[in-house]
Amino acid sequence: MEELLTSRPRRSAKIGHKKSRNGCKMCKGRRVKSPGSGLFLAKRHIHHQTITLTGPGKPLGKYYALLKPDADQQMYAFPDDQEDVDMPESKERRLLEHRLMQNYIQHVAQPFPLSPNKEWHDLFSSIIPKLALSHDNMLYSLLTVSASRLLLDDPDDRALYSARQRYLILAMREQRNMIERLSAETADAVCFTSLLLLLNSFSMLRDRILEPYTPPLEYLHIGRGAGTVIWLSVEAATKSGDFEKSNMYVVAKSYPRFGEDESYFSPEMRKDFEGILTQALPSSETWDDTTREAYEKTLSYVGSIHHAIRIGEPRYAVGRRIQAFSLLMPSKFISFLEEQRPRALVVLAHFFAAVVQMHDIWWLGEDKDGRESTAKREIRAISKVVRETCPEWQPLLVYPLDMVGLR
Repeated sequence: MEELLTSRPRRSAKIGHKKSRNGCKMCKGRRVKSPGSGLFLAKRHIHHQTITLTGPGKPLGKYYALLKPDADQQMYAFPDDQEDVDMPESKERRLLEHRLMQNYIQHVAQPFPLSPNKEWHDLFSSIIPKLALSHDNMLYSLLTVSASRLLLDDPDDRALYSARQRYLILAMREQRNMIERLSAETADAVCFTSLLLLLNSFSMLRDRILEPYTPPLEYLHIGRGAGTVIWLSVEAATKSGDFEKSNMYVVAKSYPRFGEDESYFSPEMRKDFEGILTQALPSSETWDDTTREAYEKTLSYVGSIHHAIRIGEPRYAVGRRIQAFSLLMPSKFISFLEEQRPRALVVLAHFFAAVVQMHDIWWLGEDKDGRESTAKREIRAISKVVRETCPEWQPLLVYPLDMVGLR
């Protein structure tokens, strides 16, 4: 890999969707799965910040969510309407939520293999479920991520897909309401809701349609938003003088200590990937300081994940590094992905080349029951785009393709 890398110098929303037997024709044209296939339709408009979803039987309407923060660290809200997505009280709902809670305790409560310490174990297995008893954002996000875990084993369960859709909308709505009245008392619930929604957004990558390919922008924007929310939560707890007493402190003091130790942005971390910064390949980019710094920072972080794997860091530590990717990426790099710049796509492929090396972390989407891993699907799709649109960049994908067995 080192020899190779160092040697080589959307549109506005449409109205009036026409329904077909299997869903909206316009969304089918964009290759978005319909509710009939078990997934909700979703079209995110990054610049105007609007989202529309449709669900089984009738539209679920617009909802609030957290998207990418710009330099001013502001939240972007989606216009609300009066659509009611609350699930009616019933025996079926009680049994479903009991099933989801049991599944969380048995299979989701530890998002990484082993734990860095006892406090970490207690946080996910005991404290978060207790927080869910008094905070709806925490409850709905817990149920959402548990449904995603169950869908790994039963991907054809349409009722479970529908339930996850509704819990996800409810979680984001309640999260927005909690942020508006954020305090030291609610900071833990807001912070951990963001973390669970981030895990869920990565796990849902395995379900997205990749033809034609678009980068996983929803996941990246949710990560950027989660990063801002976590920062606001820490700030609220710090101002009260209670940060070191908060449950968030358990995460903050656990290795790797993001923010305290920023060695993951060191130039040393990208030394094996300097070839990706080459100016010898056609790119049509304006190579100014802002562009260069965005790529360098992202490559350093990707390199730090590969470095952690190479030196044998514990899997929970590498898993946390992967989890933090979308939180820490420069917004400029995400803009480059939106434009599908070849250099940015190559960087993303090398990120997924690190992901595929991690095992027994369910939300990363390993090979299972004949289904390809999330990383393999993404790298194959990126390679196809690069090969068809800018083949000169294809040699820089040799390592990711090797890692997923596609070469």
